[in-house]
Amino acid sequence: LGIFLNIIALSIIILIIIIKILKNKKGEKRKDIKLLNAYSYPIWLSSLLQSAFQKTDRIMLGLLSSIQQVGIYSAGLTFSILVAFPLKAMGPVFQPLITELYTKNDFTGISTLYNTMVRWALLFVVPTFGGIICFGEYFIQLFGEEFIVGYRIMIILSFSQLISTISGTSGTLLNMTGKQKSNAKIITVGLIITIILNILLIPKWGALGAAIGTSISVIFINAFRLKVAINYFGIKIDYLAVVPFIIKCTLLIVICVNMIEINRVHWIITALAYTFVSGIIVYHSLYENEKTFMKRKIAETLNSND
Repeated sequence: LGIFLNIIALSIIILIIIIKILKNKKGEKRKDIKLLNAYSYPIWLSSLLQSAFQKTDRIMLGLLSSIQQVGIYSAGLTFSILVAFPLKAMGPVFQPLITELYTKNDFTGISTLYNTMVRWALLFVVPTFGGIICFGEYFIQLFGEEFIVGYRIMIILSFSQLISTISGTSGTLLNMTGKQKSNAKIITVGLIITIILNILLIPKWGALGAAIGTSISVIFINAFRLKVAINYFGIKIDYLAVVPFIIKCTLLIVICVNMIEINRVHWIITALAYTFVSGIIVYHSLYENEKTFMKRKIAETLNSND
């Protein structure tokens, strides 16, 4: 909480300094600074609100429940972050390309690129989420056997991150294309929803209530971000293209869960088999040009090592 308050105080100080600089400028320079502030202020506000949103669950859990519940929640949150990683990793790669297409008013190109990003992210996220379903109870016990109660929290938070991946980097897209005010408004409403849901659910269900409240807010934020992006850019995400992949992964998850439940095979062996088979499924879900590109890069890497 202290760190968060320090961030707010520092942000306010910086804002005051900017206002003073603006007052000292005249003419065209002052006009340019005004335009810069008009663009950057909503992005700054979005970043501040996003930071507050990411910490609200644990702060309110500490205020309305116990330290033990905060620990259990944090354990579940640690592994759920794995589901969000692929999309975050792809963001810096795709952002310059989206900016270039936007300056050319190539909305069709933005839609195609956005589809590619979402599809690639899902190829990694769905198997990761499946792994958490199958082996999450074992993973979370790395913190201690008493943390096994956080398994449901891990699943709920991971599911919200899965939905976030399905929506793509719509928040970044809005910030980069002049729709930063819409993004700031959506995050504000999402933060308010999080606070209300946490007040209602944490006293009754503790860490599980915080996970439910936060997940609902994450889904709300990403759904409305995507809605704004679709309305503005006409983005059409072809989710049907990944349906066969999701069906194959679902069957693999069901098989692994049943193998673990009947205790015929040690879970580590099952996990290795799951990783191998899911890798094969991912490879066969790639387009032919993507397979060719991957093979060429692997060959180049092996040749360079020689």
